[in-house]
Amino acid sequence: VAGALVTPPLLERLVRQAAEAHRVELACSVVARLEAQHALQVEQIAWRLEHFAHEQAALYAAGWRVRHVEWSPEGGCVPFEVDGIPIELSGKIDRIDQHAETGEFMLLDYKTGETIKHPLREHRKSDGTWTDLQLPLYVHLAASVLGGRTPSVGYARLGRDAKTIDVVTLQDFSPKSSEPESMSESLASAFEAAREVVRRIRRREFFQLGKWTPREPVWNALGGGGLVVASLDDGEEDEQ
Repeated sequence: VAGALVTPPLLERLVRQAAEAHRVELACSVVARLEAQHALQVEQIAWRLEHFAHEQAALYAAGWRVRHVEWSPEGGCVPFEVDGIPIELSGKIDRIDQHAETGEFMLLDYKTGETIKHPLREHRKSDGTWTDLQLPLYVHLAASVLGGRTPSVGYARLGRDAKTIDVVTLQDFSPKSSEPESMSESLASAFEAAREVVRRIRRREFFQLGKWTPREPVWNALGGGGLVVASLDDGEEDEQ
């Protein structure tokens, strides 16, 4: 304040006033950015759903009808037997379709995000090693709906561009490096892989061979990611 004696109380008050003014300005700026981001997200969702509507129309024209959405088994879980001792398998299946003429079933999991892999690449390496058991275990989970039928499984993908907005289904999980196998053979292999996971847990073998880097910042920090050495690059992926 020009010409005034700047005493400590006055200086403190001026600093507080300046800080409050900055806080209000910053809050308004953040709100404006959040509103803009929200509007953009809404537009992106609308654009993805508009493109997916064409995929849904094609499925309907091909005879597929939605039978269940966000389906879970009665009681929330089903038994999965491992060496004579069952465990409880629980989960929720995004969507179960059935063909109007053939009665065949299709189990779908919705996937969103910037990068969405093909379901085969997501679940199995080219050498046959299982890296994800989600879709095979969905088949076991939905046994009461399937009534003994072996379904096709896949992703309803809502990606960032038209190339990754589609429905991708698998008739089996045959790795490219081996002879083709039926879905029943693929499922038998996947279920055995799941049983081996349970066996290792029961033996208290919790170390996973290979490498894994948490992508979520909090988990990365808790795990000490980047504290000693740089985090592993996400560029190493199995080729399918």
